[in-house]
Amino acid sequence: MAASVSGNDRGRGRAARAGLAVAAALGVWGLAAPAVAQSGAGSASGGSTAVAADPGYVNLAKLTRRITIDLSDQRLEDVINFIAEVTQAEIEPHWRTDSRDGLDREARITLTAKNMPALTLLERVLEKAQTDFAQNTWQLTSYGSVEIGPKDVLNRRKRLVIYDVNDLLTELPRFYDAPQIDLQGVLQQSQGGGGQSPFTNIQDERRSRDEEEQDRRDRIERLIDLIQTFVETEQWQDNGGDGGTIRYFQGALLVNAPDYIHRQIGGYTFWPTRQTYTNAAGRRYVSLGMDVGISKIDGLALEPVTAVVGGRLVPSNPGGGGNTGKPGEGQKPGDGGVPKDGSQPKDGGSSGGQSDKK
Repeated sequence: MAASVSGNDRGRGRAARAGLAVAAALGVWGLAAPAVAQSGAGSASGGSTAVAADPGYVNLAKLTRRITIDLSDQRLEDVINFIAEVTQAEIEPHWRTDSRDGLDREARITLTAKNMPALTLLERVLEKAQTDFAQNTWQLTSYGSVEIGPKDVLNRRKRLVIYDVNDLLTELPRFYDAPQIDLQGVLQQSQGGGGQSPFTNIQDERRSRDEEEQDRRDRIERLIDLIQTFVETEQWQDNGGDGGTIRYFQGALLVNAPDYIHRQIGGYTFWPTRQTYTNAAGRRYVSLGMDVGISKIDGLALEPVTAVVGGRLVPSNPGGGGNTGKPGEGQKPGDGGVPKDGSQPKDGGSSGGQSDKK
């Protein structure tokens, strides 16, 4: 098995010293430094500090490391240990024993992954190891570790989550038959003193409360049916499985299910819906009036520039900023209106490049 990982490889030494000796037993070579997206956990700021400390967030962040690997008829247990050692993520496999179901340690895995996130690689490995009678997946435990195994085994750990669905059940009224105004009738009434309404085609029949409640119940049933159709169809008890139940009460859905089902319904509150990457290559930012000595942006180069002020060329500070207002700072004596003796220009001239008066 040939593998390479991008970033800071803290797992190489541990993998070599592990009981299974992943690097030796699997023939792993060329491990470069793994670049775990600790940009998510490490760059948290402000109120996201508590989020970065969430063990589930930390483990998922570690599994965003990208791996290039070529597996050829390797044992499932060795592959899982390799991923855990390289990423340093806390992974808990449910292995098959004589008394309970689980993953087959001796299942053979053959696949190729190029620059793939470790979590995606783990999902592909679990898919390769599953059988026609048992599907494999992963989920987060209550203490943040990544639990992997057959869905029938993961179904033993359920949690109740209440989802507010009032916004999905609210239906705005639509007025199709607007009343019409009979202007001729209004004029005749004004002459004859009649008192009838000027509106025609008024729909006096109003929907009863029972009909409105029935429509709401129908929308609730359709919503539940959609969830059970598109999210783990075979795992719901209503469909013959043992994965989860879903009930409606007072504008909310009460879902009692394992984490891998909740993940597909509501996601994780601490995990962004999408990752955004910014490439600043080729861009150039120029500033003549700010101090950049205390700040630096990765990917942006600070270059000295020259501007024409008052008919003279005024260079920026060496770091890329403009004139700070202090005599002689960022400029050479005699340049930009700064006298050679370092004194301020006369006649209200600024050090930014006013021409000397004769």
